Amino acid sequence: ETRNSTIRWMDVYSPKLEWMLKELSRMALEANETVFKSDLFGFTENLQFTEYEEKGTYYDWHPDIGPGQNKRKVSIIVQLSDPRDYEGGELELNNGKIEALDKSQGTVILFPSFLLHRVTALTKGSRYSLVCWISGNAWR
Repeated sequence: ETRNSTIRWMDVYSPKLEWMLKELSRMALEANETVFKSDLFGFTENLQFTEYEEKGTYYDWHPDIGPGQNKRKVSIIVQLSDPRDYEGGELELNNGKIEALDKSQGTVILFPSFLLHRVTALTKGSRYSLVCWISGNAWR
């Protein structure tokens, strides 16, 4: 199995989330202009709140695109937990080499949705993150 974690969904059209989506959109557009250079049209899926709350929870290597998800262009992960609250649970990206990413609370990580990434097994504590995707025309 690829995933051993709990996910909950948050309505992308909720007025309570508007300020956050506006800021995440700004970051994605800025990164897209300088790095990704994809055709983007915005958030089309609900936001995913992910919980790793017990030893051994993880999310193995995967891309964020596939059947029914071929319009995802930019993946966004927001680190919600203080890294002192858990051990393990490393967010890693495979961009030709495996790289562990910043665990600082509040860090926003953006990457092309076709890149493989994972969260290693949690060994202690609880880790929470917010995941969302900016969509664009389907990958060809």
